[in-house]
Amino acid sequence: MSDHTQTNIITLTRHVLTEQYHHKDATGDLTLLLTAIQLGCKFVESCVRKAALVYL
Repeated sequence: MSDHTQTNIITLTRHVLTEQYHHKDATGDLTLLLTAIQLGCKFVESCVRKAALVYL
């Protein structure tokens, strides 16, 4: 048996890259911006989780 589970989940990164591929004139600037926003959100989420544990 395989340890990998097949899912139909499409991540934000996969979606953005797929859409960029479909638009041949795309420069990648929007992809870079969305990736930076995604990373920033993950960082904030991590900080909020840590703060919630500290201030229990």
